[in-house]
Amino acid sequence: MNDFLVLSSPGIANVIVFRTMASKMFRLVNDYEDDLDTVMSTASKQITQEVKQIPKYSTHYKTNISKHDMQASASEFLLGLLGNISPKLDNTLPALLIGSIVTSVVNNHPTSLQISLALKMGESKQLVNSMHGYGVTCTYSELRRLRKSAALTAVQDKTMRGISKAEDGLVQVIVDNFDADISSQMGKFLPIH
Repeated sequence: MNDFLVLSSPGIANVIVFRTMASKMFRLVNDYEDDLDTVMSTASKQITQEVKQIPKYSTHYKTNISKHDMQASASEFLLGLLGNISPKLDNTLPALLIGSIVTSVVNNHPTSLQISLALKMGESKQLVNSMHGYGVTCTYSELRRLRKSAALTAVQDKTMRGISKAEDGLVQVIVDNFDADISSQMGKFLPIH
C-alpha cells in the first residue's frame, strides 16, 4: 500500500496514483494565483461584453457631451472596478476617460469624449496625434473628417445657410468672413471702423 498515494481536495473526487508517478502527473499550484487568473478572465469578459453592446456612431458625433454621455460610453463594470480600486476613481472624470479609452480600443472606434477632447485641443496636429498615442483623443484625420462632415451638413441644410422661415422668430445666419462682407441696401460696401 506504500506504492499508492491518495490525493484529495474539497469538492473534487479523490485521486489514487502511484507514489513514483505523482510528481510527473501533477503540478502543484498556488490556489491564490489560480483564483486571480480566473477573476481577471471573468472581469475582462464582462468588460468586453459590456463594451461591445455600446452603440458606435459613425455618421454623427456629440461634441458637447455631459457626464451622463461619458458614462454611457464606458463599461459599468469597469467604472465600478475603478471605484473599488480608489475613491479618487469613483465616478470621476479620470475614471470616465479610462473607460472611454478601453471602449475605443475594444470597439476600434473613437468615442464622443475622445473627439470632444481633440476639438478642445484645436488645430495642433502634433498634439492631437500625440494624445491619440495615449488613447486620450481620436486621430487628427478623424478630427478633420468630423469637421469636413459638419461643414457639408451646414451647406446642405438650407436653414443653416441663411435666413430661414423661422416660426419661433429666431433667425440663424452663417457668414464666412463677415467683416469684409458688409454692404448697404444700395449694394455699396460700408466702411468698417
